[in-house]
Amino acid sequence: MTGISETLIEDCVKSFTVLSSRVAVITDSLNQMKEKQKNIDIKLDKISCVLLKKSDYFTVGEVALKEGVSERTVLRRIKMGVIPYEKSEGEKAYRIPSIKYHESISHDRVSKWFQDHT
Repeated sequence: MTGISETLIEDCVKSFTVLSSRVAVITDSLNQMKEKQKNIDIKLDKISCVLLKKSDYFTVGEVALKEGVSERTVLRRIKMGVIPYEKSEGEKAYRIPSIKYHESISHDRVSKWFQDHT
C-alpha cells in the first residue's frame, strides 16, 4: 500500500509542476499583452492629439479633468515634483507636456502620477 501512495504523491507532484509551469507561461503572456496594449494606447492617444490638432501641452485643468481629480490635486503633484511641467518666468500657468502625460498612462488608463491617489 505504501507503493501506491508514493506513486500517487509522485503523480501529484508531477501534475503540480506541469500546471505551475503552464500558469507561469500564461502569466508571462498576459503581462506581455498588457505592455503591448499600453504601448498601443499611448500611440493612439498621440495620434488622436495630432488628428485633433491638440496642443503639445495640457493645462492643470485638462489633466485634472482627464484623471478625475481636482486642480488642487494636480497642483500639489506638480509642487511635489511628481508631474513635470514648464513655466516661463513671469507666467502664472503651468504647462504640462502632453507627451509626458501620455507616457505616464498605465494599462488601466490611469496616469501613474495619480495611481496612489485616494
